[in-house]
Amino acid sequence: MTKNIWFDMTTSMQWTGGVVGIVRAELEVAKNLHAINKNIKFCMEKNGNIKEIDVESLNWLWQTDDVTADYLKNRPNVNDNKLSSVVDNIIIQKEAQAKSGIGRSARLKRACLMGISVLPKQLQGISLLLSFLPLKAIDFLSFIFRRLNVNNAPSSIPLDDKIDVTNSLNLSSNDIIVSMGWMDSNKEAVFELYKKIFKVKLVYLVYDLILINEQTSHLYNKIGSEKFKSYFEWISQHCDFLLFGGETAKQDALVYQKRNHLRSPDGKSIKFGSDIIKIKKENSINDSETLRNLGITGDFVITVGSIEARKNHDILYKAYAILNERKSENIPKLVIIGRPSYRSEELVDNIARDPRVKDSILMLSPSDDELDCLYRHCLFTLLPSFYEGWSLTLPESLGYGKLCLSADVAPLKEIGEGLTDFINPYDPFAWAEKIEYYSINKFELSNKEKIIKEKWENTTWLQCSQQINDVISSPDFLLHEDESTYETLWYDLTTSYVRWRGGVSGIIRSELILAKEILNSKINVKFFGYANGQIFTIPHDKLKIIFDAPSIEEGYRHFQNFWSYYESSGSGNRIPNNLIKPSDNPIIFPELQDSYNFSNSRRGRLFHSFVLFSSVLPKSIADFFIKLLYKLKIKTLGFSKRTTQDVIHPVDTHFQIDPNNVPFQKGDQVLSVGIDWTTELLQFIIESKKIKHFNFTQVIYDLTPVITPHLHAEENSIKYHKFLEFVAKASDKVIFGGATARRDAQSYFEKHGWALNDSDYIKFGSDIVSADSKSAENDETVLKDLRINERFILTVGTIEIRKNHETLYKTYLNLLNNNIEPPLLIIAGKPGWKISSFLESLQNDERVSQYIRYISPSDLELDVLYRNCVFTVLPSMYEGWSLTLPESLSYGKVCITSDVDPLKEVGDGLVPFVHPWDIAKWGEEIMNLFNDEDYRVSLERNLKDNWKSITWHDCANSLLTKLGLHVPE
Repeated sequence: MTKNIWFDMTTSMQWTGGVVGIVRAELEVAKNLHAINKNIKFCMEKNGNIKEIDVESLNWLWQTDDVTADYLKNRPNVNDNKLSSVVDNIIIQKEAQAKSGIGRSARLKRACLMGISVLPKQLQGISLLLSFLPLKAIDFLSFIFRRLNVNNAPSSIPLDDKIDVTNSLNLSSNDIIVSMGWMDSNKEAVFELYKKIFKVKLVYLVYDLILINEQTSHLYNKIGSEKFKSYFEWISQHCDFLLFGGETAKQDALVYQKRNHLRSPDGKSIKFGSDIIKIKKENSINDSETLRNLGITGDFVITVGSIEARKNHDILYKAYAILNERKSENIPKLVIIGRPSYRSEELVDNIARDPRVKDSILMLSPSDDELDCLYRHCLFTLLPSFYEGWSLTLPESLGYGKLCLSADVAPLKEIGEGLTDFINPYDPFAWAEKIEYYSINKFELSNKEKIIKEKWENTTWLQCSQQINDVISSPDFLLHEDESTYETLWYDLTTSYVRWRGGVSGIIRSELILAKEILNSKINVKFFGYANGQIFTIPHDKLKIIFDAPSIEEGYRHFQNFWSYYESSGSGNRIPNNLIKPSDNPIIFPELQDSYNFSNSRRGRLFHSFVLFSSVLPKSIADFFIKLLYKLKIKTLGFSKRTTQDVIHPVDTHFQIDPNNVPFQKGDQVLSVGIDWTTELLQFIIESKKIKHFNFTQVIYDLTPVITPHLHAEENSIKYHKFLEFVAKASDKVIFGGATARRDAQSYFEKHGWALNDSDYIKFGSDIVSADSKSAENDETVLKDLRINERFILTVGTIEIRKNHETLYKTYLNLLNNNIEPPLLIIAGKPGWKISSFLESLQNDERVSQYIRYISPSDLELDVLYRNCVFTVLPSMYEGWSLTLPESLSYGKVCITSDVDPLKEVGDGLVPFVHPWDIAKWGEEIMNLFNDEDYRVSLERNLKDNWKSITWHDCANSLLTKLGLHVPE
């Protein structure tokens, strides 16, 4: 099938301002590509579709010798063009989320509905009827507010639900769209849609990363930087190939993509043309008159570029002030060529009013002919920018054979290395000295110009366009991106993103850490969730709040708090709006569905209705009311001070599969690392595989709910059995957390007659936090905040019956009964299931109050606890692949461990094992290890020599390898 190449001209065809660099570059490349390759077609985004541009309508461009002038005469009239609002810009969305707090009327309505949901079902109907008019009044006020802000609500509505798409260009998977425009249009949203529907390939040109480069982003408006950040993230996610304005821009992009866990498409750097100014034959008479008209007599130097903070004209102002303070002679006039731009007001005022420089610095905005004259007659040029993309002014200067004193930064050195002098952009004295040196030493200046004329090779726009054409017209260009061979991994985040409303637990942690590590590899990964019978894609950008935080725990807390606010107020949802449906249960009134979604707990909804109501009151009254509420929450409603109830929300189990709602394609890998307690997603997978032939892999951590059902809630054991049954039916491969879990599964599956066609196992990571955070500098403060001021031992894990903390409690009682004072034991974990009796005993037993303390530490606090404990203990009745034992060993800490198979798989030969109920042996081992330093050191030395730590990065790579995916180096 023929490959069609489409060159996008949306930016230049919709531009309303003057001819800036990006518009000029797009026009120059379009003009020259047309001359080189008549098969290239031209298009633009218009009203939500991609339209072809008739080449005859661009005859003015093909025939012009002056792109700028003829463009201004012939460009389309875009004043009446209504740019399509296909999708809300991510930045606008973020701004809205930051400032569109829910008004009092909406909160009051929400409080009323939440309160009604607490009533018995028989009274809810009549209560809704009685509240109809008051609620309608509130709703009307809320409606007026939201109508004004309708496009700003946090939403994830699929793009193809917002627009009707036509394929007037007959685009196919062989076609390529090349875009080198800018982000101020809706073309990205439309291109994304066309890529999804028609499988076209996208090639984008990235000029530079100045707006988000850590060296320069502070020089720009934050909104603009955030907008470009989202733009570049979109490019990284959706483009098949990237062109870059120079090798420095390419390397900057790779660094940014790696640091921010973005996909890095293949790419190539090119050199832009520098023949924007056509060099004319010198005419002394006309040039002298031109210079006089510009106010220039005598020697002068020039700097070319808009006057903005990044261009660093301030350093030249200071250098000239220094030269004038020194009363240096024969200093040429400085001509600043460019219009004042962002953050230039103070500098322009200083230059105009500073008596030291007012006669030495001239600011101009010349025509192209005047600029040509200035280039030819200046002594040399100056380019002090803090950073550049592929600079156009440096090649221009060298093209005129002029020395350019340049800032010592990578992008300028890439162009001018060996041809010009590079100066620290922060040192005005160094600039003053160089300016003075070359102004006086004309012989040295002449030698520099001679070297430039011998070695500089000018790049024309024709040559630049030829570079681009050579790439995109290559017969095998992007053929490797064909869907039949392109590796796409779909990673399921239904458990952590869609259903879970609590904090970070073991499975949530594993799912999110593996997601982050896989995103950080260069695998083509897409994230998805499942809700109400449909799959929806989760953009990478929506996960940055989790992945960019110092720890997964902190990031997930911010994520939950953010969405809890919007979901509880009915103003937004992590699930796409079109998937949020009233309950099919006729007992639940649709008006109350949001209340039930907020919490399954009647007490939780009642409390939240009070909180919402109090937020409507004046602040002083509200503060008093809130304090009173929290007292009632603890004493009357029976809530715990320490924890909130983690819940999984129920989902609809009735669905019909529409092939258009299945994004997975033939050959794709679909991976789930969570637990589908409802089995609804697994049923969806089973039915979808009949339509789309993809591969599904499920990760199973362990079989403890069915092997040791007495240690789990009966309901969970029953659900887990059903989950395993559907895993057997849905999966092409099952990967287990360790060899023991795999052995247990083989036995259990065989017992129930379930097929386990292909299985393997991995070892999970044991690095809690990044290595950068493992510093002892703040340990003393952290321990003090945790009220720990003595040597201690540590046990880590949710406080639940299976973890067998009761053995430690009884061990301590036994030691105390034998007049042996045990060390301080820190139990690090949140209270879980079937543990209230134990916790009540622990809290009320004064005998152990000074020896046993339980806390719920953050990841960073846990890091401190691990590094400072004497050793750890792990008395679990049974485990899957334990995360806590490898964590302890990775910290070099000995762990007294339960003598059970899963733990022996991890720690055999490395740690002492004790039967989980042998309290005498536990006490003996604890005291020996705590008091006998030689014994402890010998075990620690054995750990150091024989334990190989497994990182989550290693775990992710192992998982990808076992899926048969190539892991890029």
